[in-house]
Amino acid sequence: MSYYIEKQFDAACAHRISSQYLCDALRDDDFRAAPCKNIHGHNVTFLIGISSENLENEMVLDFNHLSFVKSALNGYYDHKFILWKNDPLYDFLVRHAWDMLLKEAMKKIEPESTKDSDITYEPEMSVIDLLDGGEGYRAYHLEIPDWAYCIQSPLFELLHGITVVDFETSSENLAHWMYNVVNNRLNKVKAETKDEKIRKILDNVKVAQVSYKESPKSIATYTGE
Repeated sequence: MSYYIEKQFDAACAHRISSQYLCDALRDDDFRAAPCKNIHGHNVTFLIGISSENLENEMVLDFNHLSFVKSALNGYYDHKFILWKNDPLYDFLVRHAWDMLLKEAMKKIEPESTKDSDITYEPEMSVIDLLDGGEGYRAYHLEIPDWAYCIQSPLFELLHGITVVDFETSSENLAHWMYNVVNNRLNKVKAETKDEKIRKILDNVKVAQVSYKESPKSIATYTGE
């Protein structure tokens, strides 16, 4: 027997499933050609489930101790385009846009030295610590260099609006990713904290499951078992 709590976090984001495959025999009269390959958006919900066999301080875990999820989503997920780094559109929307932006900025800074340059600027990304789900489940922030802001370009808005991830952005993978994110954070705090009270609480809890609800009728759950 165990206790179980669940905390809900909402966001709005865009994505696409470049690998979508559909069998018309299972779709009745819906013959849209792989609609999820189109860039589209959702009002999504993450449901974080935490369980414990014992209550410390009369709780499984104070809901406030999951507030880091909201902060992370607000900063890097909400109103972002979540793009798999192996998506065929990555080369155009990130690599090509990045190269165009930096070349335009460099021409303004050093117009003569870059006149006939064949330099290709590769995107620079950093792991988002708050959304790090470990190997294969990491999220990345594009780090545009300060010197590129010498120009005005809509490409800044494009690149600032993209969060890159290691995985195809299916509901199943997003649930697995957030499971890892929460589990990693709780384990990290338990390992590093000097607060004996919170360590005792974290010794008893585990992430039971995470569900990802991409619409009122569609939900995917990862249990880690």
